[in-house]
Amino acid sequence: GLAVNNSLFNDAFQIVEDVVQIRRRRRIFEIARAFPVLIQSDESAAPFASGGKARFETNVSMRTTFARMKSARAVLSVSRVNDELHNRIQNGVNAGCVNIVEDNTVNRSVLTDGKNALLFNYRDDALREHLEFVCSNPRRAYELAQTGFMLRDETPFRFGGFHNILELAQTPRPGGRHPELARQPSLAL
Repeated sequence: GLAVNNSLFNDAFQIVEDVVQIRRRRRIFEIARAFPVLIQSDESAAPFASGGKARFETNVSMRTTFARMKSARAVLSVSRVNDELHNRIQNGVNAGCVNIVEDNTVNRSVLTDGKNALLFNYRDDALREHLEFVCSNPRRAYELAQTGFMLRDETPFRFGGFHNILELAQTPRPGGRHPELARQPSLAL
């Protein structure tokens, strides 16, 4: 029966959302620290991630993260946003890693638990079981990662409109280079 204005309601809702995310994050770190994994996060996670088998690092650059993904067996990706496919999942697919992700409507619509990814929720031991699996069964984890890797050319994993970029790159500028020369690969970083 409490009447609140929109601003106060939004503030109260934000507090509840923050508490939920803090509890989820804490649970993930408490489980993950028991395994020989690398945890990359901000300094605020250190108390929850320390004290186990995991290695913990802060301030890891995006370039380092991408480079590591290519040699990682799995990538655990969580996000506050549950209505879109997070780019870390796409990065994990492209890197050929097992994606361990939250079991939500969007992830479930494009990924299948045990077939091309591992899905978990916060109410059971699925995350612990998935980490045990990828840490103790590298051959089977690799097979699962390969099945996930095959998704890279499918929507929504493939970058939409990429063919337009390729066509544009292959089209010579007016008064520019010969069409065959325009097709030679180049890389700009």
